[in-house]
Amino acid sequence: MTDRLKLKVRVMKDDIENGRRKSTGLCPIARAIRRETEGKFRISVGNYIRLGRIGRTGYRADTPAEAEQFISNFDGKGPDSVKPFVFRVVLRKTRIVDDC
Repeated sequence: MTDRLKLKVRVMKDDIENGRRKSTGLCPIARAIRRETEGKFRISVGNYIRLGRIGRTGYRADTPAEAEQFISNFDGKGPDSVKPFVFRVVLRKTRIVDDC
């Protein structure tokens, strides 16, 4: 496991249409990350993006501002309020101690 994981996350129309509002693991961003990482991690998206399992080594990063705004709009106003977008994030290796 490397110390950092760089991702280019592409949130697509399908992610938006099939994502769940107010779900840290099934929201459009989590779906996009799962696709990008080929399903290798448990994913949680909130104030932080976390990949891994509680009590184990995984990856973590602050959620970028544009992703936080997307989450706020999607959760608060629904899928019609957001559009597909792309963002980059660098996650650092860490021990996962809790969910978002």
